[in-house]
Amino acid sequence: MAFSTHDYRSAAVPDPVHRVTTRRHATLVKPPAERRSTGLILDASTRQALVHGDAVALTGQEFELLRVLVAGADFVWSRERLIEGAWRHDAYVTAATVDAVVDSIRRKIERDALAPQFIVGAGEAGYRFADVE
Repeated sequence: MAFSTHDYRSAAVPDPVHRVTTRRHATLVKPPAERRSTGLILDASTRQALVHGDAVALTGQEFELLRVLVAGADFVWSRERLIEGAWRHDAYVTAATVDAVVDSIRRKIERDALAPQFIVGAGEAGYRFADVE
């Protein structure tokens, strides 16, 4: 199997581990400085999240993943695209890591993490941020 400079997976790293070593996709959505949703305010300039008026302490990685999801609200993000958008370009990340970070965010921002309203799973396709009405 031949690999070109445009391949996004390293030949030396087996699936499902992805090593993002090339430029980020130009199609990734750039988030506004502040995103407001019913019940959620995400401020990229201060890296602060407010849920129903209460500040929520997120780790840097949790904030980055949430930022990517919010920037593309109602768009289904595959785990691979989330890795490309929310992790450093030299990080080794698995799909299970994405799932674990999503679970952690849900425990912090959802009223019921088992019945999420903000971060909704789309089966094997990935996740989407749903604006709560």
